[in-house]
Amino acid sequence: MLTVVSSCAGHTQANDGGAGRGGKSVHASGGTSADGGTGGAAVSVSGTTGQGAAAGSAGRGGSGAGGGAGPAAAGEPAVSDGGAPPDGPDPCDAATPQECLEAVTGALSDAGTPFRSSWFIVGCADRQGHDCVNVAQCPVVPNPVENFARQGITSRETFPIGGIKGHRYKVTFIFNAIASAKEYDGGSRDYQGPALLTDHQIQSTFHRDGEPHPSNYSSWRLAVFDADGKEARHYFMNSFEAGFGFESHRTFPITYNRSIVVIGGGTIVFSVHEPNCHAIVNWGFGNVPDDVIQPRIIPNEPETVALPQLYPHPVSGQAVPTASLMEDGKASQPFMGELGHLTVLAVERTEEPATRDF
Repeated sequence: MLTVVSSCAGHTQANDGGAGRGGKSVHASGGTSADGGTGGAAVSVSGTTGQGAAAGSAGRGGSGAGGGAGPAAAGEPAVSDGGAPPDGPDPCDAATPQECLEAVTGALSDAGTPFRSSWFIVGCADRQGHDCVNVAQCPVVPNPVENFARQGITSRETFPIGGIKGHRYKVTFIFNAIASAKEYDGGSRDYQGPALLTDHQIQSTFHRDGEPHPSNYSSWRLAVFDADGKEARHYFMNSFEAGFGFESHRTFPITYNRSIVVIGGGTIVFSVHEPNCHAIVNWGFGNVPDDVIQPRIIPNEPETVALPQLYPHPVSGQAVPTASLMEDGKASQPFMGELGHLTVLAVERTEEPATRDF
């Protein structure tokens, strides 16, 4: 299947389209399409964000039978898929693709970053061997497995969704990252092909619903809330298959594009949970010796990609200079911590519910 979606300037669409089924990736200027031998055919067109987008099915991996929305995380609202009635004309009905994209995903988060170009960041405040120690005294809760969501530290960032209150919008994005592996229970991983066991292969790690499996490795959660503050759906960005030893002192390059449904007047919430207050250093391929440093560039991102100026501190929750979360204040590639960049490629009106899998 050939899917054509426009890309933001400096980014390339990398549609894995059911990773593991072969094919090739074709791209114009604006980045390097990385599929690590995994994707279906894809075409990227550089230019203004969202211009001429045909969102299509946007690289659905695996069977995509996600089912209904999963349970909310601890401390978050109950699940819903509605919101208040719509009010007024929709800015996407007569707008250009770029105007629609900006109206729905351009508002600033509580840390001053728009959802259209947003980040998951696990910093590296103090590098110790293969570990980034981000809090010296890690909070401990009783019964850590039972209270797993409260163990350690969590950074949260909330992005307002524009458009008309209660209207639904199909948002297509590309996600590029360097991250450690995390296993999840329940829900479904999109990628259903053979496990990509070598560290240089580009991974497709999108996960619908479910919950993190209790372990020391960080979970990256994206949750969709309606205008009444009720969760409509959640996803995880760094899901790896259990049973292959992916959870280890290793990081992996990640690239995929997906489409999800967001709700006008609602929010998107990013949560990064570090159960033991540690991240894995972006050290290089495999479990390398402590004295070998070969950090990697985030795939499909320019070496000059800029981090947001501010990011939520995982303990205080306050927006702090992002450089203060990184080793020696370094905020340029290659980063020593784990980071993922989400870039919105296209937005369009839809009547589909948030539980719809594209």
